[in-house]
Amino acid sequence: MYAPFFDAPPSLLRKPDGSVLFECICSGSPQPTIQWFFKDQELKDARHEQKIKKSVGKWTVTMIMKVSCIFTECGKYSHVM
Repeated sequence: MYAPFFDAPPSLLRKPDGSVLFECICSGSPQPTIQWFFKDQELKDARHEQKIKKSVGKWTVTMIMKVSCIFTECGKYSHVM
C-alpha cells in the first residue's frame, strides 16, 4: 500500500470542434479515485471516460473529461484524488 500520486500534471487539450479535454493520471495502492468539480460542485455525469490498469502492486487510473465550450460550461474546473 502507498499513497496515491499524480503521474504527470493534469493536462488540457483544446479540440478543433471547440471542446476541451481535461486529463488526469494518478497511481496508488489501493486503487485511487478521481472526482471532478465545476464551480465547486461535483460532476457526476457521463462526460468522464475512465481507464484502469493494474500492474504489480499498483493501480493506475486515467480519467478524461470532455467539456463543450459554451457559456453555461465556462468557469473553474478542478479535481481531487
